[in-house]
Amino acid sequence: LFQLPGDVVWRGKNTTVYFPIVTSILLSVLLTLILTLFTRR
Repeated sequence: LFQLPGDVVWRGKNTTVYFPIVTSILLSVLLTLILTLFTRR
């Protein structure tokens, strides 16, 4: 996907760990808004 400011990337000698914190929050908010719009009838 894409990387946003606030996402945490930790690089070790042989490994890279990526924590998409900001991306997860944004996706959660977007999905909540979309589901709220569709279920409001």
